Amino acid sequence: MAQLSQTARRVLFVMFAAIGVASCASTRISSMAAPEAQGRTYRHILVVFPIRELSERRTAESQFREAYEADSTQFVPSYTVFFPGRQYTAEEAAELLQRHMIDAALMISLDQAGATTSHTPSSSRTDCTLWMSSDGCVQTTTTTSGGYDISKPWASFTAQLVDVRTGKPAWTSSARTGGNAFANVKTLLKSMANKTVDQLRADGLIP
Repeated sequence: MAQLSQTARRVLFVMFAAIGVASCASTRISSMAAPEAQGRTYRHILVVFPIRELSERRTAESQFREAYEADSTQFVPSYTVFFPGRQYTAEEAAELLQRHMIDAALMISLDQAGATTSHTPSSSRTDCTLWMSSDGCVQTTTTTSGGYDISKPWASFTAQLVDVRTGKPAWTSSARTGGNAFANVKTLLKSMANKTVDQLRADGLIP
């Protein structure tokens, strides 16, 4: 009974430790604004992330809107303006852009994605599970931890902010996002979106 109780406590400890570790990711980004865009700020930005997986597209495009807390600029997910399953003529697209007062389009591309794998070293611990006053420790239990692979996802992105009036890029960036062992694709996309919004503000493209 004592051995079962101790094993159960260990299992519960591992379970709660795993639950307590949140998925997270961080993004490194470099960017440059076009000389003619100096002093220009944009108020209605269409976010375009044209990938086939609709749930990931919605996550990425919507996250820009959630990441920007001010009211001075609106990030508009493209799937709310252009239905992904339909083709639009140039005239139809222009009319929709005008209707939503879009003055810039943020075009995002997924360049590469993968995962880095590392191996954790194994270690063993032996505990006495049955002690007798006459003979000392008569039963032990050995617990082994580690010795498994950890996979951490990563992805690299490029983005261009295109001025709708001129049709020319006003800003460009490249970013690399990496997550911990609990991160998934949506974790990476949210980190990329948050960092891109911060960089647009730092570069003066949004107030």
